[in-house]
Amino acid sequence: MKKEIIRFTAQTNCPPGEYLAIFTKAEVLKYTRGERELLSFLILKDENTPLTDNKGKAYYSVIVCNKTKGVSTKSKINKIKLAMLNKDEYDPLGIHVGLPAIESFYDRKFKVLVSAKSEDYNFITHIQRPRDLEWEHIEMEYEGGFIRDPRKLYNQLKHKIPYKHRDSVEEAFNAILNTDNGIFLDEKGNFKDQIDYNTEEGWYGPDSANSLQHKRLVKFLETQDIDSLFNLKAL
Repeated sequence: MKKEIIRFTAQTNCPPGEYLAIFTKAEVLKYTRGERELLSFLILKDENTPLTDNKGKAYYSVIVCNKTKGVSTKSKINKIKLAMLNKDEYDPLGIHVGLPAIESFYDRKFKVLVSAKSEDYNFITHIQRPRDLEWEHIEMEYEGGFIRDPRKLYNQLKHKIPYKHRDSVEEAFNAILNTDNGIFLDEKGNFKDQIDYNTEEGWYGPDSANSLQHKRLVKFLETQDIDSLFNLKAL
């Protein structure tokens, strides 16, 4: 009989990057602004070895969710469960009926993307789905949440860029965003997604160079497809 273990609560100490990780625990914790469900992952060096720092301390990372009963199809916890399903568990009908308890995913290994969320904290923002090896962005966008900032969307999708090309692609992206000394940004630095190319000062019509670059960024926002900006397959 397998002994029950007391599972550790992870401290998010892992640097940003792509890693193999094992899901170790889910628990509800109290924070200043209410309760949160914390999903803990041990970061791995390989299938059987934890990744450690130069002092031998294991790296961990987490996903933070609002505490819910898990009955809403729109909840973050269910988005995560759906991403974790194996190919033989993914039933196109069954997933609309219900999903397994989060504890059933304990000790499974997933490839994850750890991203910087603030100066001091890094969290898991993407899981590579076992069923098709596609990356799932598990951060939630709210109702009506069309992403209006190309920088935010780019940061969500840049993991799809081959690592060796990320610096050059990011440089090209920033060059597009800052076209003509920032003509696409308002006085607060926000992206202007709605432009009348015929009347807006400095644009010179829908077929001008500025207008065509702006249309590329708008299409990027609408499709949420980084290939609409750059042909990654050609890299």
